Amino acid sequence: RVNQYETSAMLRELQKLWAGLSTGRSDKHDQTRDVRGSGGGTYHSEPLTAPCPFATGNWGCGAFGGDPSLKSLLQWMAAS
Repeated sequence: RVNQYETSAMLRELQKLWAGLSTGRSDKHDQTRDVRGSGGGTYHSEPLTAPCPFATGNWGCGAFGGDPSLKSLLQWMAAS
C-alpha cells in the first residue's frame, strides 16, 4: 500500500487532479463552454474567462482511506 504522505504519492495525485481540471489547451482565451440559457432554453457558448466550479466530495477518502485534509489541500493546489 502506498503511503499517501510520500512525495511521489502526492505528486501522482496532483497530476491526476491537474489532468481532470485541465482542458487540454493552454490558451484559455479561445476556449468556450456550453451553458444552458437562464430559462432552461437552448445551450450557447461562452468564453472561459472565469473559473468553473467543481465538486469532488471526499475524493479518495472512502474505500481508498485517504486523509480528507491532505486531499483537500491537494485539490486546492491543483485548482489554483
